[in-house]
Amino acid sequence: MPKIRSKGTVQAVLFREIGISKSPYRFSLKILRQLICDKRSTFTKIWETHSKSPIAFEDGHIYLDNYRTCLALCGINSLPSPLYKLPQEPKSKKIEDALVYTGPLYRLPPTAKDCRALFLSLTADNWVYCQDKMNGQVHQEIYLGSPNRYKFKHIDWETHGETIILQSLHHHPHRNIAVMSTSQNSRSKPRVLITIAVFSMFPVQFKGMLEIDRAIFGKECNHANVSEGLLIVGTGSTLTGTVRLYNFRDILEQACMFRANLYEACSDLDGAKVGTYPAGLPLNCRLNEPPPVLFEVKCSEFMLHFGCYPWHYISSPPSREGVFQIKSVESDELAENGFLDFPNLSTEPDSIAFHPDDSGRIVYNSSHFIKYIVRKP
Repeated sequence: MPKIRSKGTVQAVLFREIGISKSPYRFSLKILRQLICDKRSTFTKIWETHSKSPIAFEDGHIYLDNYRTCLALCGINSLPSPLYKLPQEPKSKKIEDALVYTGPLYRLPPTAKDCRALFLSLTADNWVYCQDKMNGQVHQEIYLGSPNRYKFKHIDWETHGETIILQSLHHHPHRNIAVMSTSQNSRSKPRVLITIAVFSMFPVQFKGMLEIDRAIFGKECNHANVSEGLLIVGTGSTLTGTVRLYNFRDILEQACMFRANLYEACSDLDGAKVGTYPAGLPLNCRLNEPPPVLFEVKCSEFMLHFGCYPWHYISSPPSREGVFQIKSVESDELAENGFLDFPNLSTEPDSIAFHPDDSGRIVYNSSHFIKYIVRKP
């Protein structure tokens, strides 16, 4: 890859266009870094804004006022410009979480309307709204069920561009407190840790809803998440806990008791339509026995990352917070120089992960510096 000098930025752009560099994307980042880090560069503020709530940036759009105001990043005169502003709603309609998605490039959806970019919002009263990303118009509404049963708080990709999940905190207002003492009541845990609703995208279709039950996954189950086809469950304490991985797609198949399609009548809902008020979604998946464990490791802070080739994982040894080890997934042997213990005098915790470009590099992030580590095969 040719070297970039501050005086030769135009020439570097020409090199990129004719394909001299191996990676145009990485070469573009180097050009941008050179321009920003050049001591002779001057910067002029051309725009600013303020918001009482956190400001989010998704797919070229800026969201203010808890996702109710949307700005195009490069609008009129190449400045952020308003696209739409949603009307003020009562507190029950507060947006808890949101997700922006566009149509997949590797396949065409059945109809043209499924190709448009949409904005998904999850509200406090358990509604999911599919809105047009450009004007905020609502195209689809899905009612998840009464918040007194499941209080959904998070929406995220399970497999990017294919499947999304909604996670709830289990609500148990009708516990029988009279049958147990006050001390027992304070130590006891609800039977269900979280509830997960799964939807496939393009178009939006309901796949199933499953409870993560402590009777199935263990009484010490304290954390659960789903990512890239894996159900990730953390048991025990944060210092000496265990992380277990399960095949989430197999679990959905085996636990599914019946199919339920959006806006179609469902016998489990007494004939009401799926995803409509007041019925919501049926609990159509239930496990009767623990599923097979794909991978298990004891670690601190439930910290586990996979990457590199052949596959390796990074974890913190039990009761060794701030210390990291890199091991082979196949043999569970420690990699050469795979025990990392960097001095950290800051109160902020350090972190480590594989670089997302699949290069095998490892990024260590401290409060004062970032260090890149190369794992050689």
